[in-house]
Amino acid sequence: MQAVRVFFLLVFVLFGCENASRQARNVEYSGFLGDYSQLRASTDEGFNQVYMNPKLDNPEFVRRYTKVLLDPVVIYRDPKEKDLMLSSDLQGIADNFFMLLQNELSKDYEVVRSPDRETLRIAVAITNASKDIAVLDTLSTLVPSAFAVSTLYSYAADAPGFSGDVSIEARFSDGISGEIYKAAVDRRIGQKSFSAESLDSWQTVNDAILFWSRYTRFNLCELRGDSDCEKPS
Repeated sequence: MQAVRVFFLLVFVLFGCENASRQARNVEYSGFLGDYSQLRASTDEGFNQVYMNPKLDNPEFVRRYTKVLLDPVVIYRDPKEKDLMLSSDLQGIADNFFMLLQNELSKDYEVVRSPDRETLRIAVAITNASKDIAVLDTLSTLVPSAFAVSTLYSYAADAPGFSGDVSIEARFSDGISGEIYKAAVDRRIGQKSFSAESLDSWQTVNDAILFWSRYTRFNLCELRGDSDCEKPS
């Protein structure tokens, strides 16, 4: 049964599941971004609220960036839920998100390990935001580039502490100067579907991080002004 569960987990993460998660109407802040004053409500399907530096309006400026530096993915968790999730599961979520982002962005960029010129730095936090969140729970490992998505971590079978929803906060900045080009927050909730309820209690988390990874690539593609951008479903 464990082998069957892992097989279906990989199938859904690798190939996606139509409408397996959807954007929530609102999202709360965890503190990861620090300053939220410039965020504005967005009609963007990928993020609830967004700040966009006016420089991103120029595709030629965006195309100057040919490299990407991914910071380790971090997870913020409500201290009251500390006993509901295993540390190994949290580490697996962070590692999977890092690996999926790397897999998507490496299709268009050189993924580097240190700040450099022409490098876009991306920092991401997974949150289950509530007003009393105050802890930084885990860091992802720096997954080697040679790892394939097929090595995705398999979570414990019991219910996760995300209560059917998962949030993200992200920051895009210059690798050298640190100038912020984009900041965003989003929250996705699970659909009542075969995959979400029957196969894997972690499916909402898996669907969300897969969507955000693909959407990040799509969003950067649009900002570059490319004509072959693949919008995730």
